[in-house]
Amino acid sequence: MACRISLLLLVFFNFIFGQNTEEASDIVEQDSIKIYNPTWNDYKYEQGNKTYTFDSTFTIKKMFERNNFTQKDIFNKLHFSNIGQTFQPLIYENSNESIDFIPYGKSHNLISQDEVRYFNVKTPTTEFSYNNGFREGHSLRTTFTHNITPRWNYAAEYYGLRSLGKYNRELSATNTFLFSSNYNSKNKRYNLKTHYIASNINNEENGGISKSNLDDFIENNTDFRQRDRISVNLNSSESKYHRRRYFLEQKLGLIKGIKQDSTAYFPIAIRNKTFYELSELGFSGGSDTLFFDTTYLQENVKKGNSKFFKKFHTTTSAVFNWKEHLKFEAGVVYENLNYIIGNETTINSITIPRQIQDNRIGLSGSLNVNWNDKIQLNSNGNFSTGDYFKSTFKLNSDIALVPFKDYLLTGMFSIKSLPPQLNLLANQSYYKRFNYYLSNYENELTTEIQGRIHAKKYHSSAGIHLFNISNYTYINSDGKAEQSINPISIVQFNLDSDIRYRKFGLNTKITYQTIDDSDKIIPLPNLVSRLTLYYQTPAFKRAATLQTGVRLYYFSSFKAREFNPVLNEFMISNSDVKIGSYPIFDVFFNMKVKRMQIFAEAQHINSSFSKDFRVDPVRPFYDFRLNFGINWLIFN
Repeated sequence: MACRISLLLLVFFNFIFGQNTEEASDIVEQDSIKIYNPTWNDYKYEQGNKTYTFDSTFTIKKMFERNNFTQKDIFNKLHFSNIGQTFQPLIYENSNESIDFIPYGKSHNLISQDEVRYFNVKTPTTEFSYNNGFREGHSLRTTFTHNITPRWNYAAEYYGLRSLGKYNRELSATNTFLFSSNYNSKNKRYNLKTHYIASNINNEENGGISKSNLDDFIENNTDFRQRDRISVNLNSSESKYHRRRYFLEQKLGLIKGIKQDSTAYFPIAIRNKTFYELSELGFSGGSDTLFFDTTYLQENVKKGNSKFFKKFHTTTSAVFNWKEHLKFEAGVVYENLNYIIGNETTINSITIPRQIQDNRIGLSGSLNVNWNDKIQLNSNGNFSTGDYFKSTFKLNSDIALVPFKDYLLTGMFSIKSLPPQLNLLANQSYYKRFNYYLSNYENELTTEIQGRIHAKKYHSSAGIHLFNISNYTYINSDGKAEQSINPISIVQFNLDSDIRYRKFGLNTKITYQTIDDSDKIIPLPNLVSRLTLYYQTPAFKRAATLQTGVRLYYFSSFKAREFNPVLNEFMISNSDVKIGSYPIFDVFFNMKVKRMQIFAEAQHINSSFSKDFRVDPVRPFYDFRLNFGINWLIFN
């Protein structure tokens, strides 16, 4: 129903705000009347402190970003059997950026602060993206943005997903609403950005294929080709995650300056960023208590209990900006954190508090240098301290150099000391097995170094990525949080190329990683690869562009972690099952007509004659699937 309402709104807004025009040239004079035809440069948005124009390019890279419900390239993850579910990680990524409560199982459907876009468009603009799901399923994203005045914009975005899935009890349902606004005063002295976002991520949890039918799946028993005949471990469980954010950022220029092109700007300004977030994670086991062993039920904990997190953050900073060449910012930070776990209780001699509260103060800063577009340096960092989480710090720095034409060198260094993600810090559950509290935790200390060379002429890049992690926090095979004793070192070699010859192309993406992990708590494959052979050509008298090809996805075998639906995290498995060493073949046919792109894929075409394609010891990868999608950009 929500998706239908979004479609009606899309039609309504396009009807109200005028007729469609082509992306034409500039001002045209006709019969002494000036007609303004906007160009691509008149449709922009800010995202993560950078400015972009709308993009309707038709490339293989864009196909990987737009052919799935996340609207991102999921090369580093393995898809579960239904859209809207989580992913098995295949490549290590350092995602812990602040003290927060984001369960891994729900993290793929969230929009972070840096991903929110603030628009500036000359005419009302609509984005529309659609992907089908599994068995009565679909994913829909719509964006409508409009400048009320040349300086004041608003945007409304909706993301809805609902997919039943082929297996029993794997319904996924996600709804996200985002409203944003961007305002600049006439003299550009004052700027305001604000947004409100609400996300609801709900999943039926089936716990994977039951032992009685697991061999039937592995041996590809024809009696169970109809997947709803396969019994699952959980028949009444579900998990829910809700997140709300209220965000306001204001900037006021103090001293006026003039650039060489006579445009005015304010090199000294004051900025304030304030936001308030609320998160809730809940799990309801229904009648599935036998699967978790009834002898472990904790009677003084409510069945289907929830955890809550409230975060208030404000930063006030002074900004110095010298044209486009140098920007420096320094400020003070205040945070109030409140993590509500449940009722104070003692389980297995461990006392779990009702809540964890912390008031934190600190400093933040950033430096951005752009020297003749040949050298770019971006650095940012922060330090804060509080009563409970004590001292934390983070420093990120990246550099880009153009040593000679058509080549780019990039490097990155990061070091951070942060407490474990809050879902791993403490948990209270109706099932005694999944109760834990890391009262004497140590901060996770992560050092990251990356270097990469980009060859524009050859559409290729190669690089190396190094990680060193101390006190890594994970869920052990008993379902409890634990920290690593030994430091973990990870080395990744990456290759990304798009070799083209006339109308043919070969897109290659490869990561090879080695993990010095004596405790075997980050099981990942050594090799992850994707090869795409494609053909792209204009068609229908150049009114359209066609793209077709085949894709091979392959990763080496490894002992995968198992997804825990109660915690919504991956845990070390007691099973010796390895997944991988299994090719996944896709065939695709895509088409672009003006600003509308259509994606059609036959995914996992080798599933009917293959055996044992799993994403964890008890959960299957998806079967053969026809994936259909539309991306449409409409200027009015």
